[in-house]
Amino acid sequence: MLFPLAQQFGAQVEVVHVCDTENTAKAQEIQNKLRQVLPDYSIQFQEVIHPDEVTGMKDYLTRRNADLLVILKKRRGFFHHLFSQSFSEQLTYQSKLPLLVIHE
Repeated sequence: MLFPLAQQFGAQVEVVHVCDTENTAKAQEIQNKLRQVLPDYSIQFQEVIHPDEVTGMKDYLTRRNADLLVILKKRRGFFHHLFSQSFSEQLTYQSKLPLLVIHE
């Protein structure tokens, strides 16, 4: 859904992985998976290291001057959902960008 839309508008797609410590193995795993599943699309990969993932993402989006934020919303368990606010929910309330949420 996202990639045909990006192609139609000539948009560049960047996949951003935010974590609190450098985790090149996890970032490389994500890149390899996406390249296998979507070999026909040009995707840029970025890893942002920041102690707070929401603040790290907001800082990154400010530096990149992005036009749209697309978030993959992961399924969480009942108690996790009840007692904590997810990354996508936090960005929904704090982001000034148009937002597209895709459910996993």
